[in-house]
Parts: sequence; structure tokens; C-alpha cells
Amino acid sequence: MISRIAALSLWAAAATLMPVAVTGQTASVTLTAEDMRVLAQDLLNAGDPAGARDVAGALLDRNPNDVPALIFGAQAALEQNQPRAAVPLATRAFRKADDDTARYVAARLAARAHAELLQDTRAQVWLRLAREYAPDARNALSVAEDYAFLRERNPLSVSLSFGISPSSNINNGSKSETAELFGQSFYLSQSAQALSGVGFSIGANLQYRVRSYEGEATFVDVDVSKTTYALSSESLDRLNQDYLAAQQVGRDTSDIERSGSDFSDAQLSFGLTHRRILNGAASPTTFAARLGQNWYGGDVYQQFLNAGVSHSFAIAERSRVNVNASAQQQWGTSNYQDAQSLSFGVGYRHLLENGNLIGLSFGNRNSRSRDAERDYNAVQVGASLDLAEPIYDVRFGFGVNLEQRDYDYSFYTTGPRTDRTVSLRVSALFEAVEYFGFQPVATFSAGRTYSDAGRFDLEYANVGLDVRSSF
Repeated sequence: MISRIAALSLWAAAATLMPVAVTGQTASVTLTAEDMRVLAQDLLNAGDPAGARDVAGALLDRNPNDVPALIFGAQAALEQNQPRAAVPLATRAFRKADDDTARYVAARLAARAHAELLQDTRAQVWLRLAREYAPDARNALSVAEDYAFLRERNPLSVSLSFGISPSSNINNGSKSETAELFGQSFYLSQSAQALSGVGFSIGANLQYRVRSYEGEATFVDVDVSKTTYALSSESLDRLNQDYLAAQQVGRDTSDIERSGSDFSDAQLSFGLTHRRILNGAASPTTFAARLGQNWYGGDVYQQFLNAGVSHSFAIAERSRVNVNASAQQQWGTSNYQDAQSLSFGVGYRHLLENGNLIGLSFGNRNSRSRDAERDYNAVQVGASLDLAEPIYDVRFGFGVNLEQRDYDYSFYTTGPRTDRTVSLRVSALFEAVEYFGFQPVATFSAGRTYSDAGRFDLEYANVGLDVRSSF
């Protein structure tokens, strides 16, 4: 039982007076509906849930949708350790309530009932509903604390994501109209050049804790995501040029991109994660593996298997370092070669005295493949700053990342090739806006790749809008 998940003191709601007779052994007293509600509240306060439930039942006989009576009945059932009986009462009270306070109390009671039944996921849903109708900051914080308790106890974790992202380059196309191949210059197709549009993404992750012992825990999860695009009218016109040009020379047009969905990508993967404390009071070390498949434009792009290990440790009171290493095997389709890669990274985070959080990162990735464009060595460095104090109720974060990829050979340069990329990010969390415990986050990102090959010389600017849980 979760004692901390409890409703606030209830109220005797104003309602149309209707006489209700209560007959004792020596006297008959006629009470109005309002009197009955006050009596039910007094009985609850006096520690007599059975009496309160009888009074609530009499009120519900008169009106099955009497919201205060439903709430009194649900609270009384919980006090009698009968959460299963409380669930339908609290649910109906929430649905029939016509003010935020009643909805809040009903949602808290429904959450408590489901939690006592060990139905933690349902309880978490009800807590998000309660958060939406919380009367003040104190009660909103109480909801968040209850949610955190259940999140820790619940073996099942469900995470949903969705976003909208206008972009100047949805296909990672070149900023140039021409490129070289085997030393000869040629014009790039429109689909190989930067196309503008709007991306729409959705994703879900279901994680289940299969076992947990002192100092270790094991999780399995399934992750699915998809991003598709709506192209600008200008980009659609440009793609149509490719289509008409292919028709004129008698080329097969079945593989010509015609719409934003032709650039869509999707992924389905299954993961296994094990966290274990290896040394006394140290932070747990995480071992992870993931098997999955990618689609591009609706067709299978590749299958992959990842395996990695990471560990975070404190080097000072306000500073932490994270190190990670991973290996990946990619199996390509008929259009893509297999590839293998090894990666190593280290990150440093430091909390300043004013609450701002700074971060530094370094990473190295070696990819090997018979496909020259997937055979490279990469080095990456990054820096970030997250502000502690909001500016006009907006909490900002900033990041910059630099990466260099070196290719021993490229078809587009007939020799070695180097790509240097710089990317910037600014995120804005709108704290004053919240719905059901979620807050909107706007992210602006921009990048520029300087490549020895014009085909990979590109730039982009994106504005993303998604949501993030506030607790």
C-alpha cells in the first residue's frame, strides 16, 4: 500500500437541496443532500469509513452521478482497504466532475486505488491527469513525488515521443549543384541536393525490469520510431524535374523520389541492459546490447547489432566523468555493404555554484566497410551549457559539436577525402506551459559540412518542437 498517495481533505460541495430521511431507533431526522455530504465528510474525519460509505451510498441511490458522493465513497473504500471498489467510484467522479478541484481529487483517489492494486502504470496515468488539475504548486509537486515513487517501483516503463521539425535539408543533400566522379564533373540530381520541408516524428519505448537484486538490475526493451516528411512546394517541383528527365530518356522511374515519404526512415530494435555495481559504493556499470532493423523510404536499409559498456564516476563534489565503448555490426541490403565499427567516448559534466551545468565530450569512431563511403575514421569534440535559471520562464541550453571524418578513398575524389562538420544547438524549455506533466521544447540546430567532395558539402538549419516530461 502506498500511504503517501492520498487525497486532500474533501469538501462539502454546494448542490440543490433535496430531503433525505435517516431513521434511527427512536427518531426520524430528515436531512438535505448537502447535510448528507457534510455528514459523510464528518464520518470520514472521525475515522468511520463504513458509516461514510453508507451515507455516500444513500446519496448515490438518489443521484448516481453525485460527484461529492462518488468521491466520499471512493475515499471510504480506500480507508476500508478495498481499492478495487474505489476504482469505479473515483473514475466516474472524474468523468462527471465539472470543476478542476473535483477532477484533481478524483484523479488522486483513482491513482491511489490502482497503486494499492499494484497497477502502477495505470496509477501513473491518473497522476498525470491529477497534475493537469492540481490547484497549486504544492499539490503539483506532491503529484510529481508520487509519480517518482511509482516510476522507481514499476518494472514497466513507457516512454512516448513525437515532434515537428521544419528543416532546410531533410535529405542531407549537397549544397552544390555539381560534383566529381572519377575526376569528371557532373550535375547532381535534385534528390541529391538539399530539399526543404517539415519532419514529423513519433516514437515509443517499452522497457521492463526482468530482475532486480541488491546492486544490480536487468532490463529488456523494445523501441520503435518513425520520421516522415512533407516537402515544400519548391522541393516537390524540383523532384518532378528528376522524374520528367528520367521519362524523357526512357529510364525506369520506379525508384525516383516523388514525395517526402520517399525520404522517411524508421527503426525497430530490441535491447538488453544490465546495470551492476562492481565496486562498493561506486555508480553502476551499464552493459547494453541492441538488435534492430532500419528502413529508408519504406524499404529495408540495414540490420544492426550493437554492444557496449559505460560507467560514470564522480571526480569531485560537483563533477562527473562518463566513459563508454561500443562495437557495432551492420548488415546492409543489396544496395548497401556491410560495415563494422568501434567507438569510444568520454564525457565530463560540472555543476557550477550558480547551478549552471557545463559539459565537454570527446569521441572516436572507426568504421570499416568495403563501401568506400562507409569506411572512415572519425573524431568528435563537443561542449554544452545548460542554464539553471530560466529567462522569462524559458530554460535555455546550448551546444556546439565539431567532427572530422577521414576516408582513405572516395569515388567522388578518386583519392582520400576529409569531411569537417560544425554543428550548433539551442534548446528552449517553456516552463510556463504544461499539459498533463509535459512541457514543450523548441530546438534550433544548424550545421555545415566542409568536404573535399562537392557531393558531401552540405549545410542545414532545423527548428524542432517536441515535448518533455516535467517530472
